[in-house]
Amino acid sequence: MIADGKFKFDEQGRYGVGFHLSSGRYFNWSYADFIGGGMHQFMANASAKLSPQLNYYLNDYSPVPDGFYNSGGGQVYLRQLFLTAEPIRGITAEFGGIGINHGVNTEATSYDDDGYMSGERITIKRPKRIWLSEVSYTRSYLGDWYTPNFFARGQRLSKSNYWQVLGRKDFGKRIAVSADYTLTTPDRVPVALKTTREAIFADVHRSKVIDSARFEAYQRITTVPSLTGPIYGGNGYALTLTRSFKKRFSIDAGIADIDENYFIYLGGSTQAIILGLAVNGDQYGLGKRYFVRPTIPLARGVSLVGNFNHIYSTVPTIDIWNAQALSAGVVFDLKKGLFSKSQVH
Repeated sequence: MIADGKFKFDEQGRYGVGFHLSSGRYFNWSYADFIGGGMHQFMANASAKLSPQLNYYLNDYSPVPDGFYNSGGGQVYLRQLFLTAEPIRGITAEFGGIGINHGVNTEATSYDDDGYMSGERITIKRPKRIWLSEVSYTRSYLGDWYTPNFFARGQRLSKSNYWQVLGRKDFGKRIAVSADYTLTTPDRVPVALKTTREAIFADVHRSKVIDSARFEAYQRITTVPSLTGPIYGGNGYALTLTRSFKKRFSIDAGIADIDENYFIYLGGSTQAIILGLAVNGDQYGLGKRYFVRPTIPLARGVSLVGNFNHIYSTVPTIDIWNAQALSAGVVFDLKKGLFSKSQVH
């Protein structure tokens, strides 16, 4: 379950409280669990393939983070809750439990859409004054990977371990590009991680072959020292193509290549290092994979959605929990379902 909304304090919506709530107990999950026994069974299967030394590091040397095994459960959590104010047209300030600004990038090369942080953001959207369509600055605390409830993370508002500067430019309605520079200091990582991301989206429906194309990439330019040797920087990308068929259904398809050390954004987590866990979209994770996502409209404001992805080039970890995944769901857009087309804007 996922729900987003905003309580407006004024008719124009310049002041209000935004929120995002969903099920799922992990930073990058919005579902109750995964088939096959959940995290407990996955860990048992993984441990059976490990050497005694790695099992020691995984289970005894480093404590398992609180909530790591709490994969099951359909409880709904308030992941984001923030004050938003636009005192000057085009200049917005947000404070509280906020989401992650991807720009034109997606959760493939950034952080999961279900993710959250605690802090503040200033966004300027005045293209006539500054040429760029959007400029934003975020300072926040990113973490508590197994604590999705914002009220359980309230004390993080006084801390910061994530800083991002992002710029975006829209060229009409058909082309959009963005780039950002992010500095983050995850727990138990001795140096700050410096990452650049960039993406381009193009509406090419006139080609009559595909409707749109998105290419995104990232570069992590930091080498992290560790007891077992340096964890080098890395890079990756994703390409997504979209095609609709007479408004009866549409399909996204593409490939993603995420470097084997992307786990480092989780911090110095032994479990993440050995098992290849990551904070980007759970349908991507690490390695090279292809994905297909169909969408079938059922009624106004109601759609059936699905996802299938499969890894075709593994990374040197002992197992990948989402090496192949199949999921489906129903999306209810209340705004479209309750209001006419002329009222939705």
